[in-house]
Amino acid sequence: MIEIPKATEPHGVYKSTFLYSVDVKLRFSTPLSDYYDQLKQFFGEVFGLTLDRVQYDDMEFHPIKLFAEQGARVIKIQSGFFQFKIMHDQYYTFSETVMPVISEFLKFLQTVDAQVSTFSIRKMNIWPFTGREDKGIELFPDIFSRELMENMHLKFSSDEMVASEERQLDMPEQGDVTFIRAGMILNEGDGASKLILDTETVYNGGPVSVTDSSLIPDKLTKMNDYLFDIYHWAVTDEVIDKMKEEAKS
Repeated sequence: MIEIPKATEPHGVYKSTFLYSVDVKLRFSTPLSDYYDQLKQFFGEVFGLTLDRVQYDDMEFHPIKLFAEQGARVIKIQSGFFQFKIMHDQYYTFSETVMPVISEFLKFLQTVDAQVSTFSIRKMNIWPFTGREDKGIELFPDIFSRELMENMHLKFSSDEMVASEERQLDMPEQGDVTFIRAGMILNEGDGASKLILDTETVYNGGPVSVTDSSLIPDKLTKMNDYLFDIYHWAVTDEVIDKMKEEAKS
């Protein structure tokens, strides 16, 4: 069993990180087929976007997908499902960038008397590189900590290379599960190769009422803290030092 220690570093804000995207998903009990005006207001006030009536009427069969900030913010919604994804160039901190959007959507769910059944946070970090796969293998010990490589069984030899590995963890609190995916993606369409650290934590502890507006935000904050601990466990001290060099004052 992998045990993740608390990070010794406090949460900080960095000018340059290796974060690629942050993705939050919620699943809830109430169909949205009768709430066009409320959803239209939500999209308009939070994102400055217009919800098309035709898209809304077809939502049960085809999810609505809207883009803001030239695609740096992506909203996907379907009956019983909401997703907010933000790219690194629009992300500042979880509390300032993500939680305001989630809190506004939870206010909407309060108006339709919904219960949230599950929710998750996923964070993707990448380290692009050029060259053949052996170049990526050489970078493993520079990026990934010894603890991660030993627990994930990442290989050095090109003959034994594992493109990626996944591990499932139980979080300290009941009802939560976390996934760690690490490894390499080679020549993705545009020819760019990259090392990846993809972490996701999921609440599966049963329905949560949105009547108390603090329950889910508090839980998401704890889950995000856990992903922070995992990141500091998973990468080398040199990676953290590089981020500190670029830290905002």
